[in-house]
Amino acid sequence: MRSTTGWSVPVFHSAATTKRARIAISRLKSDMPKLFDDELHEAMQQLFDETIEAIQLAKVSPDLDDLSATFAVALLKLGLATGFVEQKYPGFAKEVEEKRQRVIAALTQKH
Repeated sequence: MRSTTGWSVPVFHSAATTKRARIAISRLKSDMPKLFDDELHEAMQQLFDETIEAIQLAKVSPDLDDLSATFAVALLKLGLATGFVEQKYPGFAKEVEEKRQRVIAALTQKH
């Protein structure tokens, strides 16, 4: 499925497809190299899961108030995760912002 921004968005049409996707994600998680010690790795995994949950809730938000609240939670979780990485790898947050700006520039050039 194509979105209005030109990004390809996967659509899961069946429970079997969704189950296969969850299995694939589970395998990815177990195969991911650990960039952090066990405690921070677990904290990051939890933040990732909570961010995903917030975005999933945003997809079914009944009104703008609920939508803004779910966005706020997702952004907060991403900010916390960024801060944790920044503590271990100084300059990470700057790198994220630079890449965000490059993506914005690339998207605005195409449209």
